[in-house]
Amino acid sequence: MRPRTLKLVVEMGLGPTSIAEAKITNFCKVAEVKDFIQRVCPVCGKPPQWHPSSYTCCGQSFSTWQALRETVKGTGQAIVKAVLLKKGEPALAHLWRMSRENFKQYADATLAEYGLTVKDSQSASNLKKLLIAVEKLSQVVILTWNEEYEQKIALLGVSQSSRIIVREIVPLNMGEIEETLRATMDGVTEKEIQDAQQFVKTLPEATAETLTAHDWRAEVIPQVQTPETAKIQDLNAILAKAKEGEAQTVAPTPIATSTKKK
Repeated sequence: MRPRTLKLVVEMGLGPTSIAEAKITNFCKVAEVKDFIQRVCPVCGKPPQWHPSSYTCCGQSFSTWQALRETVKGTGQAIVKAVLLKKGEPALAHLWRMSRENFKQYADATLAEYGLTVKDSQSASNLKKLLIAVEKLSQVVILTWNEEYEQKIALLGVSQSSRIIVREIVPLNMGEIEETLRATMDGVTEKEIQDAQQFVKTLPEATAETLTAHDWRAEVIPQVQTPETAKIQDLNAILAKAKEGEAQTVAPTPIATSTKKK
């Protein structure tokens, strides 16, 4: 989405009435690794010559860039991609917590969002405890795990449609923070809440049409998913199916994780 200024409007009797003006801006500029890499000849360490079908240097021909040596641009230091997750190993997501007050000093610009599903009631129970900490105890639950060559950092949360999601965020050392607007609900008065209740009532009710894009894409992309066919897990429903009288402790119950290779 490109930056642009938006006028926030509400449809009134005489037409759209502007209630605010805001600019959409990039939250965080993610550092592109490719901008800091230089591919050189594996023999002499100099940039090779590119021809229509191959790279050439030192009397040799290299058909793909994978055959070249990757170095840090400007220093010539060889780049070594250490394997963080071996093939067949389970991806272990370590859990961390931080108070929301302390987390405010950091940026949580997202890279991607993913849904979560569980297979057993104990996982559902422990997950619900984590979500209660996020939603009711002002805690930020952080997940960190390894992919083959990269470390991932994500936040556990609930979307506006009550889906349990993990939001992959830009690592602190991988992005340049842009100027953005911040708000906190600390110290909101009862009068402000009442004013907000009255104000939001002036907004028209949204429907399925509101959530449907009406542009050229609708002519190209087939309708493949509807609310009726979407598969949704309900955390409370999973817990309700658990055995009656199952002991629930305050502390998270460990889930056995096999470290054997598949």
